[in-house]
Parts: sequence; structure tokens; C-alpha cells
Amino acid sequence: VVFKTFARESFFFFVRPVTEKKQLKKKRFGDAIEEMDNAIGIIMQSLKENGVDDNTLTFFTSDNGMSFSAHCSFFGLQAHICINTFEPPGGIRMPALARWPDRITPGSRSFELTATYDIFTTILTIAGAPIPTDRIIDGEDMSPILFDHGQSKHQCLYIYGGTPGNGTSCDGKACAGSYSRCPGLYAIRCGAYKMHWVTKDYNETCPTFHDPPLLFNVQWDPSERHPIWPNDARYPNLHTYFENQYTQEMNRYIPVTNEILLGRNQKEYMSCCDPNSKTKYPQYPNCTCTPQNWNQSTCDPTCYALSNCGTLTETITDPPLTDMDFYYFGYYGSNWKESLEKEED
Repeated sequence: VVFKTFARESFFFFVRPVTEKKQLKKKRFGDAIEEMDNAIGIIMQSLKENGVDDNTLTFFTSDNGMSFSAHCSFFGLQAHICINTFEPPGGIRMPALARWPDRITPGSRSFELTATYDIFTTILTIAGAPIPTDRIIDGEDMSPILFDHGQSKHQCLYIYGGTPGNGTSCDGKACAGSYSRCPGLYAIRCGAYKMHWVTKDYNETCPTFHDPPLLFNVQWDPSERHPIWPNDARYPNLHTYFENQYTQEMNRYIPVTNEILLGRNQKEYMSCCDPNSKTKYPQYPNCTCTPQNWNQSTCDPTCYALSNCGTLTETITDPPLTDMDFYYFGYYGSNWKESLEKEED
């Protein structure tokens, strides 16, 4: 399906195929795993049929980890990854597999600190391509870990929260209504330790700012239930180390335009699919919509950092999003809870 923006620029909209579901005991989870397993199997079989299996590096991972809305009991002993009320480790901690016959030892494991953005740098390095120098590249080459059981090149991983460009009055004390309106560096993971300056709960209510920040040994306490308190002998030195890392990260941080948030003030960037577009915006061409009457949902870009937030401009209230919108945007509208409950029945 091809949609057009008001500027008549085309973009592709891929709708997921209709497939059978609710065949397994675990309902959506079990069905999703079975579908995923089948799809990956088709791809891997295709590599063998085309004679490139031995010369192909395959990565399997996720764009994020476990969500709070899911049933943690499904994960058994790993349920701790989705029950944390801070910055949930399930949101950034995910499984990752890599396969390359005759290069990666079958069944080998590593507990080194890596991130999905390392894949970019790793592939360029293996291919012999130069790493771009005209911008900051966060990723590191994972080749030593994959091929030689080596160590990670990451000293720390930096965990940001909120939506860049979507902030309001967020001075580190006042509640801005939701964590998405308070973008910034929330936490840092260095080795076995992790420090939180800002935390939130799964309802995305007001974020909590911590002074002094929270500290955990996530290697020993992966669910982050037992903080290392400031009166602990380990805290002062670790606090100083993490604050230095925080300062270094902020000194190299360069805000960029959040293109997803463009649209409310720049209509030419809005996804054009509105049954009443000509009435709302007579200066633009009329749009053609899907049968589900898809409605755009965009936000005003107003600020980039906790220390530089203005006032949120007035927004336009669109009708509730439909299930079709969920597959494009990644969330349900106001009836999301009801929709999920129906899928569980």
C-alpha cells in the first residue's frame, strides 16, 4: 500500500498479513513465537538453498525487551526483567543470537555488555568498510566477542528516557504530566553497576528525579530491588565515577531533529490520510484514506533536554486510533486496554 504526504511524497505502508492465531495455550505469546519461528526458519532455509549459508552472518534480536503490559509469569525464572518499577531492564535487556558457521562457536555464550547499535559497526568492520567520521557513532565492533570470546569495547551504556523534542516544563522537580515530555539521560550502565537519575513507573506518570541517584549491582540484582544506599562504603566512589560518565556523555551529546514529531506545525510532513483533509486544510490536496479511516497523530516539537524545555503548544485532538493505526504507530488509541483484553479472550 502506498500513501502520500501533503507534499505528494510517497512512502510505503506495510500491513501485516492475516494469519491464524489462538492455537496455543499461551495465546498471543505462544502464537507469536510459533509464527516467528516459522518465518525465521523459511529465511534460514533459503540461505541454505542458495548456497550462502556458510558465508552469512545472522543476527537475531529485538528492538526492545519485555513490556509491562505483558504477563510476566510467562517468563518463569526470567520474570524479573519485566516487573521493575524503575527504568525497566526488560525495556532494554533483550535476547540476542548470532550465527556464522565455522566462524562463531556453536552454543557459545557471552555476558559482555553490547547494544543493538553495535551491529552497524560490526558489519562495517567485517566487510572492511570505513566507519563514518563525520558523526558520532555509538556502536562498537563486536567481532572479538563473536569470534574470539573477547571483551566488550563499551565502558558504559547510556540510557535515555522520554521523547526528544516532546518536552514541556521539566526542571527536574516539576511534574510534566508524563515521562515522554521529560527527555534526557535517565540512567547509565557500567559493568555490573547501574545508576538512575530519573525513574518512571509503567503507567508513564510523572518521572521521579533522584538526588542522590539510585545505584544497583544489576549483575547480582537484575530486578533492581535492592539499591546500594548512599551510606554503603561502595557508593561514594561509584557515584563519582558515574557522575563523570554523565558529564562526558552530555558534553558529546548533540540534539538532532526528531523527525517523527514533525507535522503539527509543518503540514507538508504529515502523513496524508484524512477523510476530512480538504475541510481542515483547504490549501492542500485532498487525501485518500484506508477503509478504516486512518487518522494522523503527531506532536509538537518543543524541546530537547531537561534544562531547555518550553511550554507545550496547543494540540489538535484526533479521533481514537483504530487497530490499523496500532500496526503503523506501535500503540493503540484510547481503547487499547479493551482491545488487548479482547485478544486475550
